[in-house]
Amino acid sequence: MSITIIHSDSFPTLKETLSLVEKQAIINALQLSNGNKLEASKLLGIGKTSLYDKCKQYNIK
Repeated sequence: MSITIIHSDSFPTLKETLSLVEKQAIINALQLSNGNKLEASKLLGIGKTSLYDKCKQYNIK
């Protein structure tokens, strides 16, 4: 087994990667629920208030 180490200034940090994945999961849940935030929060397994906070954080309308 070999490990490739990537050295790049543009390589995203773990925090950045997790944020991108979280944002996309929220967008997907909102699309699946036709914009219904209560339903989307249930799909994501988080509270409605948490979803509203994350939508504000990621500027998702």
